[in-house]
Order: sequence, then C-alpha cells, then structure tokens
Amino acid sequence: MVLNRPLTLDGLAFTAMAGFLATLYLSLGQWLPALEPLHIPLVLSVLALACVALRRAINGQPLWFGARGAALTGFASIALLSVGHAIDPEVSRAAAIDLAKLTLLFLVLVNVTNSPARLRIACMAMALAALVPAWGTVTAWRDGTALVDGFRARWLGVLADPNHDAMALVAVVPIALTIALNDASGGARRGLGRMLWLGATGLLVAAIVTTHSRGGALGLALACAAWATTQRRRIQSIAFVFVALLAVATFAPSSFWARNETIGDYETDASAQGRLHAWTVVGRILEERPLIGVGAGGFLTAWPRYAPLEAGTTRYVPHNVLLEVAAEEGLPALVLFLFALVASLRGAWRARRDQLTAALFSALAGYLLCDLTSGYSVSWYLVALCGLCTCAERVAARAPVALPARSLRPRLVEASGG
Repeated sequence: MVLNRPLTLDGLAFTAMAGFLATLYLSLGQWLPALEPLHIPLVLSVLALACVALRRAINGQPLWFGARGAALTGFASIALLSVGHAIDPEVSRAAAIDLAKLTLLFLVLVNVTNSPARLRIACMAMALAALVPAWGTVTAWRDGTALVDGFRARWLGVLADPNHDAMALVAVVPIALTIALNDASGGARRGLGRMLWLGATGLLVAAIVTTHSRGGALGLALACAAWATTQRRRIQSIAFVFVALLAVATFAPSSFWARNETIGDYETDASAQGRLHAWTVVGRILEERPLIGVGAGGFLTAWPRYAPLEAGTTRYVPHNVLLEVAAEEGLPALVLFLFALVASLRGAWRARRDQLTAALFSALAGYLLCDLTSGYSVSWYLVALCGLCTCAERVAARAPVALPARSLRPRLVEASGG
C-alpha cells in the first residue's frame, strides 16, 4: 500500500500533478459551483510546482529540460514579447501568461512522471476523469439542454465549445482502449475490468458523436486507426476498431452524418466559407507581419483590419493551430511550436513497443488532426499529451525491454517513491 512508505516531495509533486491532469476534464467550478472558491486546479498546479522547486533547492537534483522544453519556453517567450507590438496588448498579455503556465505544466510533468507506474497512473487519471464530461455531453444531447446550433452537445468550462469537447475526449480514447484490451489482472476481475473499460470507451465515442464535431470525427478515426496498427495484437485490434465503427455507423444520429457530409461542400457551407475568409486573413497578416504576427491571441481583434470585404462582420478563428500560431506570434514561433509537436510524436513513435506509449502516440496524432481543423494553440490538453509522450520516451530509454501486458495495472507503491 502507498502508506507503507512516506510521501516524499517527489511523490507529492506527482500526486498533485496527476490530480491536476484529472481536473482538466472535470471543470469543477462549473460542475460543482460550491468548489469554485477553492480553486482546486490552481492549488494542485502550484503545489506540484512548489514541490519540484523545493526538491531542487534541498537536494540539488537537476531539473530535466530537454529540447522540447526549450522550444516551448522560446515559444512562450515570443508570445510575451509580442505584447509590445500587439494589436490588442491586453488580450496578448493574457494569452502569453497562459502559454507560460502551459510551459510550466510541461516542465513539471516531465520531471515528476519518471517511472512506468507513474506514467500509467497519469494516463488513467485523465481517462477516468474524462468520463465525467463524456457522460455530461451525452446527457445534454439526450435531454436537449444547452445545445449549440440546436443539436451539438457539449460539457462545461473550456469544454463548453463542442469542438474542444470532442478534441479532449479524442485524446483519451486510445488510452481507454489500451487499458481495456491489455490489462490482465487475472480471473473474473480481468473480465469485469475489461467490460468496464470497454463501456467507458463506448461512452467516450458516443460523446464525441453527439458533439457533431467534424474535426472530432476525423481525429477519432485517425486515433483509432493509429492505435489499431501499433498494438501487438494488430489483427485483433483492427477487427475491434472495425466493429466499433460499424456500431457508430448503425447508432449515430442522422444529424451526425448530415453534418459530416458537408466537410467537402465548402462552396455552400457557411462554416467552411468562414474558414476560407480566415485563411485569407492569415495570408494578409503574414504578408505584412511575417516575423512578429499580430500578437498572441490577437487574431479576432485583427480581423477587421485584414478581412476581405465579402467576409462581412462575422469573425472566425483560423481553424488551424499552425496558421493561428503563424498569424499571432509569427513564423519563428511557428518553427519552435512545430518542433515541440513533431519531437513529441517522434519520441512516442520510437517507444511504441510499450502498448501505453503507442496509445499516447495515437492520442496525440488524433488530437493534432483535430487541432488542424479547429485551432487551439493555448491548450492544456495538447501540452499534457506532448508531456506524457516525452515522459514515455524517457521511461522507455531507461527500461528498453517491452513491458508485459499485465503491467498496465499501476503499482501504487512504486508511484509513491521519491
């Protein structure tokens, strides 16, 4: 049991970080308003950061930074510098502060998630917490409450945007699948655990469907395809995904298919036309400000200055994370941002012989496809996935032997160690 060993600063930092990863999905302040004054996500993140800093001060233990950490730090620094030339300095200041927080999240995460057991606990914390917004999203669609455009379900807080809701849920579907099909605890418990996790995966997929997010549907398809082709039992995994897709095809509401059929109908689809206008704005910004952009978070403010006349008064975000970064922070920032993403994907791919690491690769690939159709550069989920992929790569480098399937059940004794 975890109580058999004292909780060290390192263990406390990881516990706080795992709790913070869970709160990314829970939207505690909106879901349970009584908890809002407690600022639980803020407390957990500050506690994790303080423990890491104190451990460094007491033990002189160096912090791992890495090229990805340096790239994210450079990206956040450029965002902070953009306040000086931003079209809307107040908006850019707030966005730059958020990016600095994301960088700290990455650095704390990669320094405390330093064992296979901790990596599994962190992933399971996200997957379990994601069941709350999944259930809330499905329930909202069933009851017809707080729907966007009259038919698109959503959760609360950051996930009140159906696209963001779908993206965040896509990020945990491969993790839930891996736990369901590879956790071999033995006997009846194994069968029950597998059924529960398969049910959880079904709930996550159902929630993504009810958001009617076209990017979410594409991201889910890629995440499942990548997951199936990177598993050890490849034929079984591909067959399972095929059956799951048949279930979606059979039970998904007609509105889901009607919306996704408009993906290629850009000439008459208002949302697609808005994206084309947004890309025109991006092009004009890059012609005028290729190196500095309009300032972090300033795209919508800059819209009237760069939008074509036929765009009207409605403003659209770029709907592509790379175009958003290029337009707001400039091309040098895009290079740093893109390096961090590609390096995280490459690291997880190289360590994919571990089933959970393969799931993280699939999750990040699916999430990035969503982000290429939606565009959220200031995203806790994206940085968390990059951090977990980095952790998986570092753990695999220390223990290159592939982990057995039964190791997907975390050992709390190991996770509590310093």
